[in-house]
Amino acid sequence: MPTELPSPARSGIPKVMGTLLIIFSSLYLLTSLFGAVTTFLGDTFTGLISTVIGASPEIKKSGIDFAGLFAELKPVYRIQGLEKLATAAISGFGLFAGIKLVQYRIEGIKLSLQWALAALGYLVVEIAVYIVYINPIATRFVTKLTTQLKPIMPKDELGSLDAITSMVGTMGLGSTLAFAVVMAVFPILMLAMLQSDRVKSACATINE
Repeated sequence: MPTELPSPARSGIPKVMGTLLIIFSSLYLLTSLFGAVTTFLGDTFTGLISTVIGASPEIKKSGIDFAGLFAELKPVYRIQGLEKLATAAISGFGLFAGIKLVQYRIEGIKLSLQWALAALGYLVVEIAVYIVYINPIATRFVTKLTTQLKPIMPKDELGSLDAITSMVGTMGLGSTLAFAVVMAVFPILMLAMLQSDRVKSACATINE
C-alpha cells in the first residue's frame, strides 16, 4: 500500500489574480491611450470652438470673453493627457505582470506587487494634483463664466446659476475621491492575496 500522503493542491490564486490583472490592465491600457489622444485633441478643439463662439455678434455684444476663459483650461487638458499616458504605462506593466502571474512564475508575484504599489501611488498623486492644481482652475473658470453670464440671464435663473457655481468644486472632488476608492480595491486585494506562503510556494514549485 502506498504510504506517501497526496501533495496539497496547488493554489489557484495566482492564475485567478493574474487573469483579472490581464483583463483590467488591457482594458485600462486601451482606454488610457484613447483618453490621452482625445484629451490632447480636446485642447485644440476647445480653442477652435471658443474662437468661433467669440466671433458671434451676440457674444461680442454680451462682452463674454470665451477665448480668454477657455485658454485657462489648456493646462488642465495637458496635465490630464499626461495622466492618461502615465496610467497607460502602469497598465502596460500590469499586463506584463499578469501574464507572468498566470504562468505561475515567481517573478510574477514580485511584478504584480510592484504594479499594485504603483497603482496605489498613482491614485494618491492623481488626487493631490486634482486638489492642488485642477480643481482651483476649474472652479475659477466656472466662477468667471457664470459672472459674465449673469448680466444676460433672466433674474429667476440666477439662483440656480449660483448653486451650480458653489457645487462645482465639491462635486469634482467628490467624484475624484469616489473613483480613486473604487480603483484602489483591486490593487489592495492583490497586495493582500499574493503574499501568502501558499501562493509563493505554488509559484516557487513551477520555477524549480
